[in-house]
Amino acid sequence: MERTNISEEQYAALLDAIFPILAEKGPCATTMDLVASRLSMSKRTLYEIFESKDSMLLAILQRIHDQYSRKIQEIMQRSDNMMEAMASIFLFHQSMMRKINVRFFRDMDTRFAHLRKHYDTDSRRWIEYMSRACALGVSQGVFREDVNYDITIRLLRVQMESLKRMEEFFPEDITLVEAYSAISLGMLRSIASEKGMRIVDSLAGRFDSGCDPCQSDAENLFDPHKREYQPDIIMKTLHFLISAVLMAAATLGAAAQTAVPDTLRLSRQQCVAVALQDNPTIKVANLEVKRMDYSKKETLASLFPSIDFSGAYQRAIELQTVSMNMGGQSQQFKMGTDNVWNFGFSAAMPLVNASLWKAIKISDTQILSTLESARASRLDLVNNVNKAYYALLLAEASRDVIRQNYDLALFNASLFEKQFQAGVASEYDVLRSSVAVKNVEPELLQADIAVRQCSLQLKVLMGIDSAVEITPDCTLADMKQEMYGYQLQRDSALNRNTTLRSLDIQTRMARQNVDLKKFAWIPTLGVSYNINWNAMSNGNALKNQKFNPYSTVALALSVPIFSGGSKYSALKQAEIQVKELELQRENVENSLNMQVDLALDNINREIRQISSSEEGMKQAAKAREIMQKSFEIGAGSYLQVRDSELADTSAQLAYLQAIYNYLVSTSELDTLLGKEEALGITQTTF
Repeated sequence: MERTNISEEQYAALLDAIFPILAEKGPCATTMDLVASRLSMSKRTLYEIFESKDSMLLAILQRIHDQYSRKIQEIMQRSDNMMEAMASIFLFHQSMMRKINVRFFRDMDTRFAHLRKHYDTDSRRWIEYMSRACALGVSQGVFREDVNYDITIRLLRVQMESLKRMEEFFPEDITLVEAYSAISLGMLRSIASEKGMRIVDSLAGRFDSGCDPCQSDAENLFDPHKREYQPDIIMKTLHFLISAVLMAAATLGAAAQTAVPDTLRLSRQQCVAVALQDNPTIKVANLEVKRMDYSKKETLASLFPSIDFSGAYQRAIELQTVSMNMGGQSQQFKMGTDNVWNFGFSAAMPLVNASLWKAIKISDTQILSTLESARASRLDLVNNVNKAYYALLLAEASRDVIRQNYDLALFNASLFEKQFQAGVASEYDVLRSSVAVKNVEPELLQADIAVRQCSLQLKVLMGIDSAVEITPDCTLADMKQEMYGYQLQRDSALNRNTTLRSLDIQTRMARQNVDLKKFAWIPTLGVSYNINWNAMSNGNALKNQKFNPYSTVALALSVPIFSGGSKYSALKQAEIQVKELELQRENVENSLNMQVDLALDNINREIRQISSSEEGMKQAAKAREIMQKSFEIGAGSYLQVRDSELADTSAQLAYLQAIYNYLVSTSELDTLLGKEEALGITQTTF
């Protein structure tokens, strides 16, 4: 496009002026002559701006899309949560449907179908955006946690696509808006939590009520011609319309990333929920469970008949010559034919195979082992998320303490500067206080770096983009309230420890393997059936062929008698493995009991340390305040002030470190004991 003589503002105004013509006449009837005549401009000027009519249509479509996206962003920004935003956008689409011009969409879907790729929505990207929007709604507490959103989102798309064939699925008295409203409202109710359901109920009356609050918004984007709901034209107009609706849903997902506040305030439980949903380690664990399930199905398939087809063709180069002594005379003759055809089907299945039956049970145990490994991965992930969250709390609290120390040093430096100007302080005092400020600045910079590093580590564990800014919704001091509740609920049983459970499953599998080795001495019985057709001929291989069928059925019994002692040796190996696992479990259990006792001792010690540090922090803060007042009235020296400031800073950092150590110790102990609910795992994936 050549737009050298027109500004961006003029170009946008031109597109806005052309669109009402396009909406009124439709793309087919909107010629360049008509546009030039309506806008009182020459056709040559119009072609200098747009290379062709298609270029003009694409520019207008892009203009509509940009305005549409901004409108969605506005809805997102004025919405308090994702449920309110999604409901408002569905209502916005409903109002659009009442204002859409039939001719515009009919022409776009028929005569200008080659432009469809410019406004069709990519399915994979749409599902990804909607998944992000749903994840945000779950974290806000307005969407349910027990919904499979991967399936729900795809079902919504299928339902929207079904509106293109509305005349096949709905009677004529049901309008497009009614069907769309039922789909969107049903989807919202299916995913709404108790909190979200209250929002849906407050907005339910606006669906298909004819009085949408978003109606004026739609009028700003589409020409307000009355929409005709005639069955014979719905099929022709809905492709572009539904594409726009699905594109808007994708815009909703994208807006979920851009319209939310610049910094997300997340609780520890919300961080855990996001990590369990998006972390690659958990996704790998899920795939491993599916893989083992298919492995079991592969073993089960051995119980079913196996059916095969085979075919063969043999061409004789030289027939076999046979010599025979007949009556004292040697006679020779050739045996066989030039062509031999043979094809048929064979089927076989085991009737008695104890080893195979035991292998199926071992497959079940292998699935349990995989599930426990996945559980261990989830526990480790949540423990790491908890520790990263606590580390971020510690980094932010430490930065606040250092910043407080920096502000106080800066205040004292400015005080010395004023006293120096008044002639009551020496230049040495000014320099010494200024140096004290400079000494704190690297610590403050290091604290900022520590916060960013801890935040990045938490985002990596959560599986979210590093560009998203997150911050905890509480402080480290607030977490101290969990101490006493944890002590009251303390339980040191190891029955849910993932290491012991894995060893128990491995021991069970080893015992099953012992049985499997014993079953190797049991005879096996199988049945087979064959049906074949053969033909033999001379000359042309494709002519004069007569295929003769024959079939057989057989029972095959295999009785192991002697194998050089290999079966006995394999059995002894399996029995030794069971004993090894039993001894290993006993050793691990003793070690874990010792770890639990040490962990509980550390927790009790850290509780006392928190209490002691808190008292010391209060005393240090009081001493600093006294010395600061004494310094301001000239009764104390600067050296005493700095000493009290450093003591106060050290006391605060020691108090914060004690709380952090306690929280990390409790998380480690909960992981050791396998307590999902204590770690913040609210739902089980497997």
